[in-house]
Amino acid sequence: MTRRELVAFVLVMLGVCVVGLVAQTTPRIGWDQAATSATVAQGWTYRFYLDGAASGTVLAGVTCAGASAPFLCSAPFPTLTPGQHTLQLTAAATAVSESVKSDLLFVNTPAPQNPRLQ
Repeated sequence: MTRRELVAFVLVMLGVCVVGLVAQTTPRIGWDQAATSATVAQGWTYRFYLDGAASGTVLAGVTCAGASAPFLCSAPFPTLTPGQHTLQLTAAATAVSESVKSDLLFVNTPAPQNPRLQ
C-alpha cells in the first residue's frame, strides 16, 4: 500500500468513526395496545398529555408490531423541557372515540451539564 493509499484509507476510516460517534438514536416511548391486529393498532391516533394538560398532542411516527394482542407500539419520545414531568397516553380509533388516559408515566429530564463557550 502506498503512502497516498494509506492516508486515504485512514481518512475514510476516521470519517466512518466520526459518523458512528455522532449518530444518535431518537428515544422512544412504548406501550402495550389491545387491538384486533397490529395494523389496526397502528392506524389509530395516539395522543400524549403532558403535566395534566386538558388537551393532548398527537404522537407522530407510531409503529405497532406483534403476532397477537397486546401489540407492542412505540413512537418517538416528545421533546421536553428540563425538569420533572408526567405523561399520559390515549388511543382513538375515530375522532370521537378517544380512550381514557393511561396511568401516569413520570419523567425527569436532566438539565445540561457543564455549559461553556466554544
